[in-house]
Amino acid sequence: MKKANYLILLILIASGLLVALFNACQKEQEEEEEQPHIVNSFDDINVPAGFTFNTTQNVTIKIRMASPDLPSDSKLSISIYNDYPFAGGEILTKGLIGESKDFETILPLPTYMQNVWVLARYGEMVYEMREVAVSTGNVTINIGQSASNKMDIFIDPPDCTTGCTVSYPGVTNQNINIGDGETVCIPEGAQFSGKVTFTGGTATLKICGDLQSSKIDQWSGNPTIIVGENAIFSCSNYQIWSSTAAFYNFGDSLDFNNSTIEVPGYFENNGDVYLKGFDIYTGGTLVNNGTMHLSNKIEASDNSTVTNNGEIYAQNHVQINSGSTLTNNCRFETTKKIMIYANLENNGYMESGQKMELNGNTITLGAGALINAEDLEVNSAVNGPATTYARIDVLDKTEIWSSGSLNGNIDICDADGIESMYGTLGPNVTQCQAYVPQNGSCNPGAGTPSDPDTDGDGVTDSNDDYPNDATRAYNNYYPNENTFGTLAFEDYWPAKGDYDFNDLVLSYQYNPVTNASNEVVEIIGRYKILATGAGFKNGFGFSIPVSPGSISGITGQDIQDTYINLSSNGTESGQTDAVVIVYDNLYLALAGTPFANVLPDGSNTYDADTTTVTISLSSPLSSAGTPPYNPFLIIDRTRGREVHMIDNEPTNLADPSYFGTEDDASNPGTGEYYETSNHLPWVINIPELFEHMVEREDIIDGYLKFVPWAESGGTTYQDWYMNLSGYRNNSVIYPQIF
Repeated sequence: MKKANYLILLILIASGLLVALFNACQKEQEEEEEQPHIVNSFDDINVPAGFTFNTTQNVTIKIRMASPDLPSDSKLSISIYNDYPFAGGEILTKGLIGESKDFETILPLPTYMQNVWVLARYGEMVYEMREVAVSTGNVTINIGQSASNKMDIFIDPPDCTTGCTVSYPGVTNQNINIGDGETVCIPEGAQFSGKVTFTGGTATLKICGDLQSSKIDQWSGNPTIIVGENAIFSCSNYQIWSSTAAFYNFGDSLDFNNSTIEVPGYFENNGDVYLKGFDIYTGGTLVNNGTMHLSNKIEASDNSTVTNNGEIYAQNHVQINSGSTLTNNCRFETTKKIMIYANLENNGYMESGQKMELNGNTITLGAGALINAEDLEVNSAVNGPATTYARIDVLDKTEIWSSGSLNGNIDICDADGIESMYGTLGPNVTQCQAYVPQNGSCNPGAGTPSDPDTDGDGVTDSNDDYPNDATRAYNNYYPNENTFGTLAFEDYWPAKGDYDFNDLVLSYQYNPVTNASNEVVEIIGRYKILATGAGFKNGFGFSIPVSPGSISGITGQDIQDTYINLSSNGTESGQTDAVVIVYDNLYLALAGTPFANVLPDGSNTYDADTTTVTISLSSPLSSAGTPPYNPFLIIDRTRGREVHMIDNEPTNLADPSYFGTEDDASNPGTGEYYETSNHLPWVINIPELFEHMVEREDIIDGYLKFVPWAESGGTTYQDWYMNLSGYRNNSVIYPQIF
């Protein structure tokens, strides 16, 4: 019996050891599988199939005009910016639209760029401006789609079916309390009557149906009321007093029992409503994005804010007191006085049926702004725009007192002249001369257009980069007028290089010049050699997807060697597409300086001149490709050995016997070119000036976000090349010295 027990014990111990051994092996295998992918060099990067290392995406933008408020046959000049136009945004391209003329362009934008700004000008006046999302790669924009040209406001009305802690469908007649963290909803089709009390904390009432309330008040907290597009809001006694309270209206039916609305916190209107008026308390804010018809006044206490992005029509005075600000971006009218004792920014149309008194601290009139008043009294500085004009029309009496002045581009028009003139008029101030065009329903306009079209091409002089040349109208700089892009090459193709991408580092800027029909008439390229970390005598060129015969001539090429054959028009002979050779020998272009601007000790520096190549077209073309076109490196004077960006087609003179040899995995049959078997490139393009690597330093050791960008297929760290915190190891990056 003891022996049997002993055997059982041995079996159990052995089983335990086997289990432990199995678990240990399994754990070891899991740990082995969970080890992170280690990248020690460029060649170790795991690149998803199909990723082409593009730092830009081509975005097609089509812009049409639908402007019922403009005169027949009107045209609008379009500018597309990379950021807000009036705060440092750079122009990306320009064009012209009309009733039967669209503007369509393809922009190679940085992949990290999510939005562009579109600015439309009627003559020299801003007609419309909007921010446009470009992440889809295809955008159609209708300029002036409705007769109203109010500022576009992108605010969603409430959804009364989600996010509700309590909902009152059907017919409800009761008093309710709304406490901290609660959202009470009255859905569409519901009818609610009763008293509403906000008891404290952050509490919200969303109305999409019919609310008839005898009283809305609060005990404490931060109440928010949101009225939907189809809602009906009626309140006999509105008693909201908190400075953190907020009221948002999206509907056309508001009833406050014909009482002046007191605004201690925030009140926003997005509908078309008829109300009595507003008293805006100290620190309060009134924002109108819709239309308000007021039977009485607007008074703004000290340090409050009134912003009008829509239309306001009042039947009594408007008074803006000390420390407050009135900003008008569309149309603001009253039949009585407008009294400004604080700050005014008028970018639209303001009308006073009696006197307008400008006695504030900062009075600013934007481009195309218009004031129309029975009488005008100026006791402070009124500052106009720097380039285009604003205008003040006075029907009866103008008084400019000793502390008053008009400055900048302001046109003052009083048919009887300025009756009391004790202040000053700046040198640019004119009288009854400037033109302010109609701007939708925001601004009726005044005067006669003053922006000529000297060359008669349909683009007014203020928008025409070539006002005296009818064959040219717009410069379209890429990446933009103040920025160069960069191409960085490896030159060992079809073998891999050292991946420092400095065998040629070339900055470039292109300018496809277009005419008033948005056709390309000329391409101007500017190039600067930043580095040549190579012993080879390489060349550089690019192909354009147009026939060589469509080019009448090329100037500015740096051709010093003998192995390139050019046609009489400057394009390379024997090509189906037009090929432009910019440099046939970079070694000679740098006066025989090898390994220029790459050595870590700072020797062999060379500040290359900027080369400007001008390509003149035989006749205008609706399309001539997209910068930087199809750039390539000619390796060591061997014309057939050319290397392009991934999947860019070779030229006719490329030697196909190189494909599929050494490290190249090109497959011309499937359109795959210039990549290794693990999808690595020989060329990268960066849409800004790029600080390149020191000789023989792998790019991934200098640009620390390159690997996660590449391994994500370009979805993360799309700005990997920018000089941001944690993005670079500057010790192996060559300093930008030229």
